[in-house]
Amino acid sequence: MPWPHFTLNDGSSMPSIAYGHIYWVNQETIEPDVIKAIETDFIHLDTAQGYYDEDRFARAIKKSNKSRKDLYITTKWSRADTDIKDACENSLRQLEVDQVDLYLIHNRGLCGNDIEGHWARMELVKKLGYTKSIGVSNFNLHDLKTLIASCSIVPAVNQIQLDPHFYAEQIPLIEYCREKGIVVEAYSALIPLREDPDGPISKTLQRIGKDKNAEPEQVLMAWCLAKGCAVVTSSHQESRMKSYIQAGDVKLSSEDIEAIDKAGKQAAFRANTMKLARATSRRFISALGVFAVCWLLSLMIRVYLL
Repeated sequence: MPWPHFTLNDGSSMPSIAYGHIYWVNQETIEPDVIKAIETDFIHLDTAQGYYDEDRFARAIKKSNKSRKDLYITTKWSRADTDIKDACENSLRQLEVDQVDLYLIHNRGLCGNDIEGHWARMELVKKLGYTKSIGVSNFNLHDLKTLIASCSIVPAVNQIQLDPHFYAEQIPLIEYCREKGIVVEAYSALIPLREDPDGPISKTLQRIGKDKNAEPEQVLMAWCLAKGCAVVTSSHQESRMKSYIQAGDVKLSSEDIEAIDKAGKQAAFRANTMKLARATSRRFISALGVFAVCWLLSLMIRVYLL
């Protein structure tokens, strides 16, 4: 079964897995990598003004085996020194399209103390037909409540960093999004496999994957989908791209999901414990340094008085 499409709160449909390039690694590989992604059946492409690669996405789309009408394009307003309407118009020129499917505020910090005013500009680009849907990225619960208190159009999507490690602390945000009909889109979901390969999350994913004849990253993506979240991912390798698409076929039981949730809590507890230990160690070393200095000064004074 392929990855499903999510119906957004404005009635439009969004593919639940997206390909975004790791733009800071190697700009020269963007075009061929995006072509590979499209030909591997990624139909949702994710880019941003601040990635400086929208023109490369445009060239890749032209050279691929799919036309614009077969693709879903997300881009983002990323630079506070540009007006949202002007930035969106420039993104359309860079992407060589008349309209994108989803336009996001890249992060809450871009709005300064005026979330309401900036969201009004987002509503304008939707009304002008520059984008089918509008949303946000990296907005926390307080940010969303501030926005929704004054908006005319509720965001369709909130793109956030999400994996089992962060899931417990993100539950209030995810539940609020669900209440308001906002789709949560997870980026960097595979970080636990890269940064903590021997940790509780990775071990749990490996065990479940072995039972289901699936790769750990496929299990993790299936977990995101089971939580009702879309996924943004990336890779330079065609084999991995195919694996990510095939993750749509992985079905998890409630026991599998519970085990991954539990592993996430264990990983979070371990990380917080290590963070506390490091902070305590730094304070101890600092206190020891102060003691050593005081002792040395007192010794010097005694020698001087002699």
